[in-house]
Amino acid sequence: MRIGAIYLSELLLLGIIPTLTMAIPSVVAIAGLIAIMSAFYGLNYFQRYLMRYSERFGDVFERYLITYPFSVSSIFEPEKSSILLVAYAFVFLLLYRFFINRVWKGILEPKVIIEGSPRSFTAGFGGSTLALAIKDLRLVFRKTSMIAGLLIPLYFILPPVFMMVRNGNFPKELVIGMMAIISFFSTVNADILLRVEGKEIDFLRILPVKKSQFILGKAISMSTLPIIFSIILICLGFYFDRIALIFLPHAFLMPLDVSLLTMIYLFHYKGEEIGIPGKDLLRTIVLLIINGILVGAFAVPAFSIPFPNGFAISLAAAVIAFVAMMGKVK
Repeated sequence: MRIGAIYLSELLLLGIIPTLTMAIPSVVAIAGLIAIMSAFYGLNYFQRYLMRYSERFGDVFERYLITYPFSVSSIFEPEKSSILLVAYAFVFLLLYRFFINRVWKGILEPKVIIEGSPRSFTAGFGGSTLALAIKDLRLVFRKTSMIAGLLIPLYFILPPVFMMVRNGNFPKELVIGMMAIISFFSTVNADILLRVEGKEIDFLRILPVKKSQFILGKAISMSTLPIIFSIILICLGFYFDRIALIFLPHAFLMPLDVSLLTMIYLFHYKGEEIGIPGKDLLRTIVLLIINGILVGAFAVPAFSIPFPNGFAISLAAAVIAFVAMMGKVK
């Protein structure tokens, strides 16, 4: 056990616990993906804005014709356009030569930087369970393709949320509905998080980690982004209708319940050995159905029963499900 504890300490010391500096590329990648998803709405708005103020923009383009991007309007005057094209091509060629020389110099004469120093290890709050969850998120955020997969629930809610915010109407019913959609579609994130270990699963088996800790770690990492998305939705709802803040417990309980149920279903095998359960089409369909039933048990009362009775029933169902599944895991 002491040897396993040393291995776990070394695993975490090798970079599993993210630092602020190493998290920046992941944050930039996530922001870029969200920006790409939002580009359509931004271009649509910009197009309408240009059409509305076309005369004003025409005057500006004419005044600063020599400056890019205003020079684009010169395509209707071939002589001016040709002169500007040659001038810009000359400038860009000089810049290209300058930067390409610096790139080759960096390749042929790379700087060697040696850094790092011994440091002590403490498991900290949450122990092995939280360390495993951080490890999963750390590894996922290194690959943009995996980040895109974790953002799948966001794809389904962006259009209606954008429309409601633009119309200035964001009722509390929409908040709970969007949180239900996020929680349900987070089911697909299980496959991504189960592929994180890969061939390293044999290494994890020699560590002092129990099957229950492994399941909880996967559930926490699976529910992290849905919880963040849900909190953002509540903030938007609070801006338009302050009663939406009452759904804050749902922002934590709904994603956690779905994640726990997913992991309990996938890791429902005898023995305490840590492994990666197989997933086929039938199991995926069954998992989506039972998670749909679970999310429906939380969302339907909030929609169909008048407030606050519907809210109380929905919250009670979420709490009972959470307690029951935590008991099942332990």
